[in-house]
Amino acid sequence: MKKRVNSHKIWEIRAIFKKLVLLFAIYGAMLIGPVVFTFVYYIQATRFQEKALREIEMDEKQKVKLPSIVLRGEE
Repeated sequence: MKKRVNSHKIWEIRAIFKKLVLLFAIYGAMLIGPVVFTFVYYIQATRFQEKALREIEMDEKQKVKLPSIVLRGEE
């Protein structure tokens, strides 16, 4: 005859399993969070840098040469 497993033990095992899953989820988030943050920060920084470089290039192209000013007494 088979022995029946006590349902109390099954619930204990399930509770321990749930706690382990929760623990791994929390530690995983703690480890992955900074990595994701750094990656997103790097992408935003490179986009900002590219935008700034494009604006500088546009400014260089649109620069208007001002006529030189002649001061009195210096001709």
